[in-house]
Amino acid sequence: QGVGVSTSLAVRIFKRYGDGSIAVVKNEPYRLAAEVWGIGFKTADTIAQAVGIPHDSPRRVQAGIQYTLSQAADNGHCYLPEPNLLTDAAQILGVPPDLVRSCLADLAAAEGVIREPVPGIGGGTIPAVYLVPFHRAETALAAALLRLSTAPADRMPAFGSVDWDKALAWLRARTGAELAAEQEQAVRLALTQRVAVLTGGPGCGKSFTVK
Repeated sequence: QGVGVSTSLAVRIFKRYGDGSIAVVKNEPYRLAAEVWGIGFKTADTIAQAVGIPHDSPRRVQAGIQYTLSQAADNGHCYLPEPNLLTDAAQILGVPPDLVRSCLADLAAAEGVIREPVPGIGGGTIPAVYLVPFHRAETALAAALLRLSTAPADRMPAFGSVDWDKALAWLRARTGAELAAEQEQAVRLALTQRVAVLTGGPGCGKSFTVK
């Protein structure tokens, strides 16, 4: 409690680390953000300041890099271009970008993040930085789409000969559902192509189209 840990958080920490709890809190507080549910970077940072971890500690900067990427993920980004990450993390942490750059290199070497080139706007590539779970998810998704798109046989060949005007009229009569033009196109694509991606913002009709 003397370093800002509430009773409820202390219980969670003890369940995770047992007799090693005090040592982790005093010496490695940023582990809490990664390993204890309900403790984020800001809470861990407050504890770290209370136990005397320096503001420019590499451990703090590395945890802050991961926090910056998680904030970007909340806004829908699987990764950040490295220049953007360096700027954003430096601003959030209040440290020089050069320190963020060196800590990012160490973090990537320890596989705490994934760095890889992605196509840049206007040609060429830019270094991108991912949190590990998002890189794994994106890679797996891409592989699954590729596997579907190169499948040797169509699993639903009969839909290629459907009379769509008749089928959609049947749908309207049976359900009362009237598909918008883009929803109709999405249904036809989903049933006649080996793979299709349906995307869009909240409320645009994705769930209705899938149904």
